[in-house]
Amino acid sequence: NVDLHHNKEPPMHRNLAQSLLPLVNQQDFNELFQSYIDSKINDIIREFEQGESEVQMWKAQGKLHMLRKIRDMQIEVKTAADRKYP
Repeated sequence: NVDLHHNKEPPMHRNLAQSLLPLVNQQDFNELFQSYIDSKINDIIREFEQGESEVQMWKAQGKLHMLRKIRDMQIEVKTAADRKYP
């Protein structure tokens, strides 16, 4: 569900991605980490829905963006590590 082409941030450098591969390839850790991030995303969605001001909702949107970026790190790392150019 990650559209890396729609991402406005610069792509991850290949060397960094390759150094992170051992982390994202550890299945037990990754599954638990994904569950943890998903629970945090659900908490922030509730925070967004209950926000009483635009500022609270903007902050919640920023938190959601970062949590989703962390959640999708495995895909980003593997894609960047497979690139043929830096």
